[in-house]
Amino acid sequence: WDVEAQECSQTLIGHTAEVCSCTYDRDGSILATGSSDKTVRLWDTRQRNRCFQTLRGHKASVYSVAFRREGFELLGSASQDGSVAVWDPRNWKCVQVLKEHAGEVVGLAWHPNG
Repeated sequence: WDVEAQECSQTLIGHTAEVCSCTYDRDGSILATGSSDKTVRLWDTRQRNRCFQTLRGHKASVYSVAFRREGFELLGSASQDGSVAVWDPRNWKCVQVLKEHAGEVVGLAWHPNG
């Protein structure tokens, strides 16, 4: 979105359902999006927002995504399936899944101290 022109400057194509959440990494070079298509997509903002990775593992909509900005950077994704997945940006592998929630997880935030 171009704020000054008040118009869409680019559309990211890739998800097959609505996007529920988005977040930038620490330096703004990666945009992560969570979608009702059960995936998290990663976009390189330095290369015209090219999707370079699709993270799969949730069994329902991904409602929230958030990068941990303090210490070692991680990406978390929260899902309608009641889980939170933690992804390692060095290889984009899932390093932990939290499944203790009784219902869907609609939000996600990291503690300021990591």
